[in-house]
Order: sequence, then C-alpha cells, then structure tokens
Amino acid sequence: MVAQGGGLNPQSTSNSMVARDLSSSELTTLEQDRNNVREEQGSSKEDFPQCTTDHQSILVSLSTRCVWKGSVCERAYLFRIKYYGSSDKPLGRFLRDHLFDQSFRCRSCEMPSEAHIHSYTHRQGTLTISVKKLEILLPGEGEGKIWMWHRCLKSPRVNGLPPPTLRVVMSDAAWGLSFGKFLELSFSNHAAASRVANCGHSLHRDW
Repeated sequence: MVAQGGGLNPQSTSNSMVARDLSSSELTTLEQDRNNVREEQGSSKEDFPQCTTDHQSILVSLSTRCVWKGSVCERAYLFRIKYYGSSDKPLGRFLRDHLFDQSFRCRSCEMPSEAHIHSYTHRQGTLTISVKKLEILLPGEGEGKIWMWHRCLKSPRVNGLPPPTLRVVMSDAAWGLSFGKFLELSFSNHAAASRVANCGHSLHRDW
C-alpha cells in the first residue's frame, strides 16, 4: 500500500503489498503510550487491553473510491476513534484485515482492495492509502509478518520508482499501536516531523 497526500507522503510496509511505516522516534512514542494501557502478560495482540485513556481520540473524515471503475464506493463521513477503545484496532490488524485480505470484495463495486483509494482527512491534512500487490513473496508472510520500508518521493527515481530503504519486519510495538494514534502521528507536527533522512529530505513530508 502506498500512503500519500496532503503533505503526508508515503512511507511503506508490506504483507505481499506495499504500506506505510513509522519512524523510530514515533515507535518510541507509541511504546510509551502502550505501556499505559498494557494488561497482564498472556493477552492476545489481536485486541486491546482495557482502556485507561478513553478521553484521547481523533475525529476524521473517511471516503473511499474505486480507481479501476472511477466510482465513489463510500462518500465522506465523520467518525471518532477512541484510542485503544472499541472503535479502534491495532495497526497490524487494520492492515491485515482491511488492506491485505486478498479475498476482500467491496460491497459497492465488487472490486478487491487494490482497486481502491481510502482518504482520511483531519483538519488541514489528508492521508491517502492504497495497496498494490508485490510480484514477490517476502519471508515470513505466511506466518503473518508485515515488512516495512520507506520511499522518498523527492529522490531520483530508479526504474520508475523512488529508491526504497532497507526492509524491516514490523515490531510487536508497531503492530499493536492504536490505529487512531497512528493517524494522529501521521497528521501531527511533533518533533519526529522535523527529522531528515540520509537523502536530505524530510521523513514526514517527502516520504
């Protein structure tokens, strides 16, 4: 999946597809955030522990369109995600269930995930998510591993694509991050947003 738009350009992950990634600074933030809501050992990462931060949430607008048919599958609507609450999901589970499920067919257009673009809007920013199936199978995908990497849109292209960084497996901390919190980090202007990559471009705006 490629995530881009509104000044929030793509960082990539994959589970046989391409998706968005988090920086190390953001992962440190999410580790601290998850420590506040971690339940006793032995819990499943599929669901969140009992939430202690119900007052934290994000209000976003979501719309979905099918690029293959040029149709709108879901008109923009507002909804609120309470972090680590019943309206939220772990980031890894969201990617797996909503984007990487190759058996998925849209109820509106009957097309697969790869045919769609999902646009999340918050205040003045828009995060656009799409997926694309890779021609290769990455190690561990059969066991549910999700690979992550970045592509800088401002760097010179190689074979028609921006050069990627090294691929890394999504950690348990990133997998279990609140999807709502992920959206907040994507839209925020916190310290990680000013970090510069090796190519000299902004990790927040140009990737």
